[in-house]
Amino acid sequence: MRYGHCTVRPGRLATDPRRYPSAVEHGDDKTFEVQGRWKEEVVYWEGSRGYLFDAGWGASPLVLYVPSEEEWDSVSADWMIGRRAEIVARLVEHSGHIVREGPYSGPAGRTLSR
Repeated sequence: MRYGHCTVRPGRLATDPRRYPSAVEHGDDKTFEVQGRWKEEVVYWEGSRGYLFDAGWGASPLVLYVPSEEEWDSVSADWMIGRRAEIVARLVEHSGHIVREGPYSGPAGRTLSR
């Protein structure tokens, strides 16, 4: 797969994960992408559906914040409900960030489509 000037092989991070997303194929051609956007945003994509996570910029190491297990289902997109462990594991492996729990107010403004 090509993104910008970088080829991303399934299961591997691009040289700069803040500029190039990581794309991985799973099973029945189900794909997901972890895409760094702007300074404090990381988008998790599955097909045409995305969810915007907050990230800390300017810190070392980079930090990505996810809702706690208790609040996940109430603040995530419908298609993410009940899938926290799976999605967080993908973010840990492919975002290039340290993943920590942080407060979230709900899915409004966080769900994306392309």
